[in-house]
Amino acid sequence: MELPKIEISFVAVGKNFDLTNMTRILEVQPTEVRTKDDWPDAIKNNTNLPEEYQPRHSWSYSKTFHEMYDFTLAYQEILSKFKPKTSILKKMADAEPIKYAVVLSIDCYDGDFPAMVVDIPMIHFLNDINAEISFDIITYEEDSGS
Repeated sequence: MELPKIEISFVAVGKNFDLTNMTRILEVQPTEVRTKDDWPDAIKNNTNLPEEYQPRHSWSYSKTFHEMYDFTLAYQEILSKFKPKTSILKKMADAEPIKYAVVLSIDCYDGDFPAMVVDIPMIHFLNDINAEISFDIITYEEDSGS
């Protein structure tokens, strides 16, 4: 049986913030950046889209963990890189409208889920930077060979 795989991401999104400046200030290399220009034309040219679906800039740092039954190591990855920069993140969000999130993508097999706990240090960090947390759970059925 295959054990769960967890990808954790720290994500910043906003209308027009400087992605290069964010990398420089945070001193963390993103795993992905996306500008408004990277969005499909059908979305960029649609004036009827609600604001939350309109093209925006995004900056994200992600790391994948294999064979994990709890989120402790994943949380530590984000906290070790970004918690010391809490005041910087707050200043950046005050200077321009940037929203932060921590996203956990979980791949499970045969309903074998990791413990779904958000620990206290992560809750405090999320609160300090006014961030949300989201879970994307994908479950697969392994072929039993029968």
